[in-house]
Amino acid sequence: MKDEDELSVIERYIILLLGVVNRPVPSFTHLEKEMFILSKCFPIIQEYFNFEEYHYGAYSLALQEAVEEPFYYEDAFKIEGNKISLSDSGKKEFQKIILEGKSDKYASELLSALKLIRELYDKLSVDELLFMIYNTYPESAKFSSVSDKYLKDLKSRERYAKSLLHKGVISQERYNELVV
Repeated sequence: MKDEDELSVIERYIILLLGVVNRPVPSFTHLEKEMFILSKCFPIIQEYFNFEEYHYGAYSLALQEAVEEPFYYEDAFKIEGNKISLSDSGKKEFQKIILEGKSDKYASELLSALKLIRELYDKLSVDELLFMIYNTYPESAKFSSVSDKYLKDLKSRERYAKSLLHKGVISQERYNELVV
């Protein structure tokens, strides 16, 4: 993806995130936070998405615009209610991208990370997701208008941490850290 136009690369990363698991992402917040988490694993991604601190934590205008009005892959994304998935056209592009990166170590690591992120975070509610993000990446709460609910309200912290523990997303040790 090195020599491609920046917008094309952004749209391809979104196609990969959406295509790696055969189900829609539950919400735009999930899509955005999952891409943010991916950018923490692969810092080069941050250069494309340019996440900034905003009302709901890490926000990427490039991501939002690419999903709402894609330029290179116009028909790739399907938005139904809150859910975002790949259209048939998007699924074909996903397969092409996979074939292109078949023997590329970076592509293989990227796909593994994407799958792990989707499997873990898709099953969370938006509240649980924001709770995890703000507690894992506290800098993302800097300008958040909702972070107090997830960081300072002890009852909310206990409720979200308990829910994450029951879903198997966090360990008992992490639970204990989060409710302090």
